[in-house]
Amino acid sequence: VMADTKLDLTKKTFEVFALNTYKVNKFEFIQGLRFENSKYDGTRKNNTDTLDIKKSKDNWAGSLAVNYLYSDTGNVYMKYERAFTSPAPGQLVDKVETAPNIYTYKVNNLKSEGTDLFEIGWNDYLFNSLLSADVFYSETKDEIATIFDGGRPNAHGTAFRSTNLGKTRRYGFDLSAEQRLENFTFKEAYSFIDTKILKDNSSSFEGKHIADVPKHKLVFSVDYDITSKFTVGADYEYRAATFIDNANKYGKDKAKSVFNLRADYKLTNSLNIYAGINNIFGAKYYNSVGLDSGERIYDPAPRINYYAGFKYKF
Repeated sequence: VMADTKLDLTKKTFEVFALNTYKVNKFEFIQGLRFENSKYDGTRKNNTDTLDIKKSKDNWAGSLAVNYLYSDTGNVYMKYERAFTSPAPGQLVDKVETAPNIYTYKVNNLKSEGTDLFEIGWNDYLFNSLLSADVFYSETKDEIATIFDGGRPNAHGTAFRSTNLGKTRRYGFDLSAEQRLENFTFKEAYSFIDTKILKDNSSSFEGKHIADVPKHKLVFSVDYDITSKFTVGADYEYRAATFIDNANKYGKDKAKSVFNLRADYKLTNSLNIYAGINNIFGAKYYNSVGLDSGERIYDPAPRINYYAGFKYKF
């Protein structure tokens, strides 16, 4: 079935922010405040069905932090942040099934999500390594989630809607290290995160883990400077299995484990060219896993894939 679909939506943002750092001996006291106004405008057309969208949203964010510089190379800090994420333009429109196999679009009442984050962190240079660690706890109100009714996000005839989860929680820690040995640079990073949906209009979600958030992530990388201008590198990425739905009813997608290669050449002080090969061993994994009447619908990720480009600094 062919569909004449046109999405002509814009999002214009106006931001004002202020940042202040006050130093007392080895202590730094940092405060930040940001205001954002987002204006959405445009139309979404599907065959003869045309929908006009015009909305405006205001959001505030702020941060407070204390940083203690206990040595020339080390520091510890405590931080509180009040952050937000405003919706993308396409998330303001739902596709709903009004009758069997009959769909229409409607503007939803999606809210911006707001997050309270508490973090304690440490950085230092020890044992020939740049080391970093942090622990965090966050709660998000009105977290934005997109739900596909039928689970086929790229298929014609599938309904979808964006909604706000009532309240979610995340906590965990991050560890990272970096070493330089002559022309080599090694990097290691590990993240642990635990999630839970604390409150929601759907009781089946409450107490469950948030979909598509891996509990464990691991990255190893190495770069080698062949010359001062030419660098080659490789990395390994591991992403633990994740739940495919917020009710945790249909199990998990499998873990992702990928090796990548890359190269970068500095032509001038302003111009770099780069290229790479992702997933060089052709591992099988999926960009997403949806559901159709309880059956899993897979969107396979590319096997071996290549890229090239350039960066120019003005």
